[in-house]
Amino acid sequence: MKKPRIKKWNDIGLKYAAGGVWNAFTSGKNLKIYAIAAVMVIILMIWLPTSEIENTILVLTVGLAIAVELINTAIEKAVDISCEDILLKELNKDPINNNAKLAKDISAGAALFTVIIAVIVGIMIFIPKLIDKLPTTLRSGYSLLQNNLKLFCPESALP
Repeated sequence: MKKPRIKKWNDIGLKYAAGGVWNAFTSGKNLKIYAIAAVMVIILMIWLPTSEIENTILVLTVGLAIAVELINTAIEKAVDISCEDILLKELNKDPINNNAKLAKDISAGAALFTVIIAVIVGIMIFIPKLIDKLPTTLRSGYSLLQNNLKLFCPESALP
């Protein structure tokens, strides 16, 4: 009688998940761009004085954008498998299954929306810190601009 095999930690699907992430990164253009952006965010987090809360927000935002892009890739692959005729019809700009095309478009829209939010968060955190790093002559120009904007904007709307 065969002895039952005890499952190891890598038998629980972690290797499949890691393989899926690796496959998505190596085959998808967007995830490569996200990886470069994530490295740039990490470099800025090290170079600029960011708080623990800001670091947490940045890591969560970048991680969420990458996760949504992975979900988008999975949805697109699943739709492509189930509706191979869509690929042929998309080339002719005549989709045969509008629901499949809609599913792909909505998942891509979710990924785009998440990236836009991530960029806005990055701008809100990094731009004031980058301005503080500018030489004083450039910073005085920014202060002049900020003072002129106070004439047109309420006080709470300015950084």
